[in-house]
Amino acid sequence: MLRGVIYLPVFAGVPALLLFVATVACWIPARRVAAIDPLVALRQE
Repeated sequence: MLRGVIYLPVFAGVPALLLFVATVACWIPARRVAAIDPLVALRQE
């Protein structure tokens, strides 16, 4: 194993990829819920 070598593309790319996946995972359901009328959603409870 190499010591002292930091692979900058990997070190920066992995957190960026995880941030992108988390954002998409939150955005898709939120967009779906925003399209529902609140009165219709409460009426079905």
